[in-house]
Amino acid sequence: MITADSLPDDVATLKALVLAGQAAQLAAEAKARNLEAEVRARTLRIRRGPIVRRPADRQHG
Repeated sequence: MITADSLPDDVATLKALVLAGQAAQLAAEAKARNLEAEVRARTLRIRRGPIVRRPADRQHG
């Protein structure tokens, strides 16, 4: 947990922490969007029904 006593006193370090936090938040949001898109794609595949696969043509022997 972050407390006032655990934060650095110099502005440069505080700025760096804020920027790092924003970068981590943006990365987490991008990951969430990608996962949501994957869920939508898989849901669509499921709604379309089962995939019918044909047996592979046997050309050996």
